[in-house]
This record gives sequence, C-alpha cells and structure tokens, in this order.
Amino acid sequence: MAIEKLARTNARFLVVEDDQATRELITRLLEVMGAAKVWQAKDGSEGLRIACTEKPDLILCDLEMAPVDGLSLLAGLRFSRDFQVSSAKVIFFTSDKDLETMKKARQLGVEGYVSKPFNPPGFSAIIRKAIDGTAANESNTTGASSDNTTADPQGTTPDANRS
Repeated sequence: MAIEKLARTNARFLVVEDDQATRELITRLLEVMGAAKVWQAKDGSEGLRIACTEKPDLILCDLEMAPVDGLSLLAGLRFSRDFQVSSAKVIFFTSDKDLETMKKARQLGVEGYVSKPFNPPGFSAIIRKAIDGTAANESNTTGASSDNTTADPQGTTPDANRS
C-alpha cells in the first residue's frame, strides 16, 4: 500500500508532539501527502494556542505530553467559544492502550486514533479519510490490524468487525 495523497489541496494541519523526531516525521509525511500548511507544537499548551489562532483542518496530537497532555488539549478545544475551534477534528496517536483514557477521548469527541508505532501508508489513509471523507482504498481506511491504525473512535478493532 502506498502513501495516499490528499484530494484537498488547501488542507492545513497541526502536529502536537513532544518528541521532535516524531513531530518532524509526521510533518514530512503530511507534506508528502500534499498538505498546504503544517504547524508544529511541542506540547498541548502550545498546540491549543496555535489551534485557536490558526484553526487547522485537522489536529494530530500525542496523548502523553507534559506539562499539558493531549486530553487536556482536546478538552480546551471543546470548551472554546469559537465554533471553528470547538469543533476541530482531532486524531490522537499514542502507545497508550488504556481503555479509560480512550473512553475520555471518545467523550470529548476525538475523531480517531493511531497506535504507535504506525506505518506511513496506514497513517496516510486515516488522514485522508478525516480530511477528504474518502480514501483511495476504502477497505484500508480503518487500518489493518498489522498497521495499528483506526479511524474508529469507538475503540473497536477491524478484526472485531469482521465476520
């Protein structure tokens, strides 16, 4: 599976990640996909500030950061008085498998999540679906179990949905 290109040529992203190497990798992947603009933030506080001023189309956010984590960023977005900010699409990427954390994220309206480590083609399919509403290969938009990606914020796995 190849990295999917975005259909929208004006898509703007915010990457919120405390690890610089991961932040740069995701930024580069988004640029290869055709992102018009990518902002970067090293924690949730900086991410919230950028999200409120720039209003990106999609926020890709790590869950585990200090001093402000991903859940706090998401809560800050949802409580904004600016509708464009409060309704922002957010996808978490994390190695955290804690069900309680994922439940809180779902309650706050997370768009989906990607488990670390992720593979670029599966990751690009999730991003394209969130931005464009479609993916080049619809059967891969929720990710295969081998690529650790899912657009399903309800927490079900692709294998659980197969009969």
